Amino acid sequence: MNSRRNQEATAVIKIWGMSDPGKAQHLRQAAGKLDGVLRVDFNYILDSVTVKYDADKLTTTQVKRKLGLGNQRPRSGPENVRGQV
Repeated sequence: MNSRRNQEATAVIKIWGMSDPGKAQHLRQAAGKLDGVLRVDFNYILDSVTVKYDADKLTTTQVKRKLGLGNQRPRSGPENVRGQV
C-alpha cells in the first residue's frame, strides 16, 4: 500500500480576456489532460484561474506553459481600465 501523499501546490494565474465564454471551457479541458492537475477554478471578476496541482509532477511554470498562459499581456482598450467611467 502506497501511503505517499501528493505535494499539493496552488498557482493563481492572471488571464486576460476572460469575457470570452469559450476560454474557460478550453482551459478546463486542457488542464484535465495534464497529469498532476487536481483542480481548476476560475474567477471572472479578477480575470484569474487558480490551479491546484501535484508539485511532485508539475511546476507553476509547466502549468502556465502547458495551458498556454505563459506570455499573456493585457490588450489595450477600455475593457482593461478598472475603476474609470
